[in-house]
Amino acid sequence: MPVDYPINHPENAGNMVHANAPFKILHSAYFIKDYNYRSLGYTDFVDFVNRKCSHLIITLSNTLKLNDPDDSKYKRLFGFLLKIEKPVIVFGLGIQAKNIDIDSAILPQTAIELVKYLSSKSVLLGVRGEITKMIVDKLCGINNSYVTGCPSIFTDIESVYRVRENMKKNYGIPLFSGTRYFDDEEGRLLMQSIDDDSWLLEPVNKYNHKFYLKSITNTSSYEDIPYYLKKKINKNDLKAIYKVTEYFKKRYRLFRNIDDWYQFNRDSVSFSYGTRFHVNMATLISGKPALWITHDSRTQELVDFMCLPNISIDKAQYMSCSEFYALTNYEEFFDNYSYLIENFKRYLNANDLFDNILIKQKGIGKK
Repeated sequence: MPVDYPINHPENAGNMVHANAPFKILHSAYFIKDYNYRSLGYTDFVDFVNRKCSHLIITLSNTLKLNDPDDSKYKRLFGFLLKIEKPVIVFGLGIQAKNIDIDSAILPQTAIELVKYLSSKSVLLGVRGEITKMIVDKLCGINNSYVTGCPSIFTDIESVYRVRENMKKNYGIPLFSGTRYFDDEEGRLLMQSIDDDSWLLEPVNKYNHKFYLKSITNTSSYEDIPYYLKKKINKNDLKAIYKVTEYFKKRYRLFRNIDDWYQFNRDSVSFSYGTRFHVNMATLISGKPALWITHDSRTQELVDFMCLPNISIDKAQYMSCSEFYALTNYEEFFDNYSYLIENFKRYLNANDLFDNILIKQKGIGKK
């Protein structure tokens, strides 16, 4: 992630988690920004893919936005893909919407044509959950969508299996990460995380980061507190202001490098909870348990398909950290994890990628 993220460069650190999946699962994968393709003898990245590569792998976890007539976000991607002559394999195509009514759901025509094109470029089109599958099948008229869940769950299978062992040890401090702190429910969860002295992992929010920078230089005041927290703190309550400031000094964390993030989880986190799907996934990939607090259909379809521990935001908003930990039951997940692995192997095999699987992934590699 760039140095000026998140204040001057809007980005989501959670994207590192799912974008990293192709490189951890497949060998000899190239990243679009890693090379000067002209120096390698190619005109550009498209020329490199068409002349050098067997497939183009693309992660599209939040690409499709329901009931939004604006199709501008799809045109650039579609134009790029039309230049690709090799098979295009999607990791985790997903629908972005808080709530989904399948009967009234619509996509702009360009989005429909994009999905149809992606469908035609692969034997199976990978989607992240059953809701996305129903939507793209119905609206786009395709018949080769295939539910895989989030591919990031296969990036370090051995570490995921260590969750059971690490739950017995239960060392470290709980970690919280939220999405819409201006909503009452998530605002309560943030205040509760402060009371519980949990880590606060921030993947996006520039307001939290600005306040953190002020707090560690001892230059913060009540006016620097993020607006959603200010609503809950009286400006004359010096004790409360001090508590929030010290909390951000001590417990706030933001990562620009995925390896540093995973190492932090392994060393310092007991479990994570919150509404940020990929923050919790990063915890799980690090070998620690997580509890998903569901607040939209995107998160719900993922936790349902992958059998991940979860609770709705409506039920979670008044709960404490210790109550959340009591809900991190992974029996159903581990009962189904081998199925998820085999299911993903079938997806890779159908799309002629099985020979590229990294052998070191013992659970997913060739036997």
